[in-house]
Formats: sequence, C-alpha cells, structure tokens
Amino acid sequence: MRPIVILDAFVTDKQEEKTLSDFIDSIKTIGDDVLLMSNTTTSKKIQDKVNYFFYDKRNQLFKEEYSKYDYVNYWTMYNGFKVSNLFPHTQNHGLSVLINLFRSVRIAKELGYTHFYKMEYDAKLTEETKIKINELNNDCVLNNKKGVFLLIIMMIIHQCLYIIFSVKSIIF
Repeated sequence: MRPIVILDAFVTDKQEEKTLSDFIDSIKTIGDDVLLMSNTTTSKKIQDKVNYFFYDKRNQLFKEEYSKYDYVNYWTMYNGFKVSNLFPHTQNHGLSVLINLFRSVRIAKELGYTHFYKMEYDAKLTEETKIKINELNNDCVLNNKKGVFLLIIMMIIHQCLYIIFSVKSIIF
C-alpha cells in the first residue's frame, strides 16, 4: 500500500496560509506524502512543504441556482447530543472541489500511489486522529477492503474524507 494525502486548499490571505502551513506540518508527521491541489497560487514556502503541488487557475464554479439547496447544515454529536448549525449558503464551489479531487486522484495514480485520503486543511489534528488514520490504512490492507468513506464533523476535526483508489478512469 502506498497512500498519499490530498489537500484541496483555496487560500486567499496570510492567516489561511498559516493555517495551511500548520496543517501540512501536522499531517506530515503521519509519514505519507502530500499532494496539494489549489485554485489559488501559493507561496514557495508552502510548495516546498508538500511533495506535489497542482494549480488550476480556472476555479470552475456551478453557475445555476439550486433553489432546493439554499441551506447548509453543519452538525456534530457531543455526548449523544446533536447540535446543528443551519445557515443560508450556496455551494457554487462544489464543482471545483470535485474536479480538483478527480484530477488529484488521477495524478496520484499516475505517480504510483495506491490509496489516498482527502482532508480539509483548516482542521486541527489530534494524536488520536493520526492514530486512527494509520489504523484505517492498516485495516484496508489487513481486511482487503476496497475502501473506507468517512465524513467526520466535530469541533476538532472539520472534515476527513478517506477513499481507496477504485476509479478506473475519469473523463473531463
């Protein structure tokens, strides 16, 4: 198994760049290579921290209005209690996120990686989370799993997406 971390970052200011830099430092302690995909340029300092950087200036966005999806519901469970945060928000950037993910997977496969996990850079990784990532990697190998999909929304971890390469080809 040869895993890689895929980060998709849209960094527009120095504070977001610091957050990205801190996250890269934290995730690299796991030992996996990092591919950063972005629709914004980034500093040489950030590029030097990752193994691969791919920039796509197009930032393709959904153009249509989706009246059935005007609200986003972020929620978390805390000691059996569900807390929801429902607010107006359109996800016009969702198209760009998907395109970047598919391109990142294709690039990673071409580079010889067999597994990937996509993470958001504005999270704070605990040691417990890093251990869990390694356990998931090992479980996939030991149990011959095709893939694992996680979406964890908590106070410490914003989102974590872990998927195994099973996509044969992607057409753009």
